[in-house]
This record gives sequence, C-alpha cells and structure tokens, in this order.
Amino acid sequence: MKRINKIYNYLSEQTQGLKIEDLTEKVGFSTIQISNELGILK
Repeated sequence: MKRINKIYNYLSEQTQGLKIEDLTEKVGFSTIQISNELGILK
C-alpha cells in the first residue's frame, strides 16, 4: 500500500463519526501525529 493511501485511510477512519461542523471548526491533524500513528517518516 502506498503511503498516501495509508494516510487517506487513517484520516478516513479518524473522521468517520464526525459531523461537517466538527471538521470545519474543531478537528485537525498534524503531520507529526499522523506519522507517529502510522510509523512513517514525515
């Protein structure tokens, strides 16, 4: 699986139960958080 696909799947899973309002106001992801969770380099 390509790195971009891993990132896409991770973000998709993490935002599964969120409403559009949550995404536009409160939720954000950093590259450090994503790389740590997936065990990849930034």
